[in-house]
Amino acid sequence: MMVSVSYWCLWCVLVLADSVHTWSNSLNMYWPEFLGGNRRGYEEFGARIVGGIDATILEAPYQVSVQEEGYHFCGGAVITAVHILTATHCTEEKDASVLEIRAGSTFKDYGGVLVKVQMIIEHPYFDTDSVDFDVSILKLAQPLNFTDFIKPIPLAEPWDEWPPGTFGLITGWGVTKEGLPSSAPRNLQAVYLQITNLADCVFVYGAEKLTDRMMCVWYQDGGRDSCQGDSGGPFQVNGVLVGIVSWGSGCARAGVPGIYTKVSTVRDFIDQALQY
Repeated sequence: MMVSVSYWCLWCVLVLADSVHTWSNSLNMYWPEFLGGNRRGYEEFGARIVGGIDATILEAPYQVSVQEEGYHFCGGAVITAVHILTATHCTEEKDASVLEIRAGSTFKDYGGVLVKVQMIIEHPYFDTDSVDFDVSILKLAQPLNFTDFIKPIPLAEPWDEWPPGTFGLITGWGVTKEGLPSSAPRNLQAVYLQITNLADCVFVYGAEKLTDRMMCVWYQDGGRDSCQGDSGGPFQVNGVLVGIVSWGSGCARAGVPGIYTKVSTVRDFIDQALQY
C-alpha cells in the first residue's frame, strides 16, 4: 500500500584530516583532528560507504537495512516505533508487500529483527528527474521494541542550520568501491563527512540541479563517501538526523560533493506522515 501526503510546503532558503585516526569502542571517540543507494541505473543520480570503518549497531542503533524479498537495497532510520525514514528514490514503484526492514543488527543479512512494511508514504512532490523532495516514510506492520540495539533518532527542526565545515556521521551497508557490487560489506560501515557550501555543489552540478531541499556533503580530497546501497540512509550531526543519502556523481571522488535531502526542509511532510 502506498499513499501520498498533501500539505502546505515549507520553503527554506538555502577533510577529515589525512592523518590516521584510532578506532575506539565508541564512535563518539572517532572524531576528526580538526573541526570547522542503490543507483537505479543513473550515471549521476541515485546513490550512494567508501573509506569507512567497521561499526556496530550500538553506535548507530537507529540504522536499518531496507530489504526487498530478503535482499538489502537501501538504508533507513528509525524515527518512531513504527516509522522508518528513507528516500523516495528507494521506494518509488515498490509495493509495500515485498518490503521489510532489518533493525538491531550490525549485519545486513542476519541478527536483529525483521519487520514487514505495511505502507509506503512518499513525498507528493518527489521528482524523478531532479530527485527533489527525496524523502519517504515506511510504516511498519508491527512496532519495534526499543533496546540498546534499536533506538529512534531525533529529527532536525525546520529552523536548524549547519554551517559549512560541520562534520557528521554516515552509516550503511553500501558498496566500498564505486561500481563494484561485490565490495558490499556484511558489517555496518561508518565514516565522518563534512557539510560544504552551496558554491562547491554549483561548481560541480550547476545551479539548475540544486534546490532548497538539498545539502552538500563531502570529504574534499576524496576517498570517503556514501555509495551504492547507502541510499536513504542517515547523516547525523551530534545525534540529530539532518540528512538522507540521496544522489551524486560517482562515489568518493575528489572535489565532488554528494547530495543529501535536508531533513529540516521536509519536516512538515514527515510530521504529517507520522499520523498514519
